Amino acid sequence: MSVIDRETAELEYEKFCKAWKIGRKVKRMNAEELEQYDAQKEIILDCIMDGMLSLDEHDVLQYRMDEPVSGIESVSIAKPNFRVMKATDKYGDNATTSKTIALIAAATKQPEKLVELFDWNTDVTNIMAVLGHFLSA
Repeated sequence: MSVIDRETAELEYEKFCKAWKIGRKVKRMNAEELEQYDAQKEIILDCIMDGMLSLDEHDVLQYRMDEPVSGIESVSIAKPNFRVMKATDKYGDNATTSKTIALIAAATKQPEKLVELFDWNTDVTNIMAVLGHFLSA
């Protein structure tokens, strides 16, 4: 059951986009990129509607874990910077899972060992949708 209606969630999403400057590249995306962008947006809207994702007064996203881990009930996700992107450089091309863990750890400032415990089907998917949305737009 949604905590926030879709219309309100879309307004919150627009605040998020404005704060993080998302959307400048959308006009240049190809069909596949647009499909991924739209899929990420839907995940983000669902998280907002379910009360799992909100933007604080410092333009930092607060994500409430669907499956809390080791006492961590929520994580903060600041607008990713170069350091966050660089976190994945130490892994080879085929180390997708390790790169995902490193990216989330860098973005949330949580240790990789803790991020490894995050629920893959909910929390990892949701957080990666947020990060991917910013990085692709």
